[in-house]
Amino acid sequence: MTSLQFGAARLSQKIMTQSQLEKDVANYVLAYLARQGYKNTMSKFCKSVTFFLLIQP
Repeated sequence: MTSLQFGAARLSQKIMTQSQLEKDVANYVLAYLARQGYKNTMSKFCKSVTFFLLIQP
């Protein structure tokens, strides 16, 4: 295994950890909220979550 392959394997391990994924999602959501305007996005988000919960079996 070359050092490049080893580095790629380590990186994929780090990326796939749950906490890192959660951090990435949180950062994405925060950036999205900041871009869209907080209140407008929150109302849309609440509507979509409510809709999602309603269509669940």
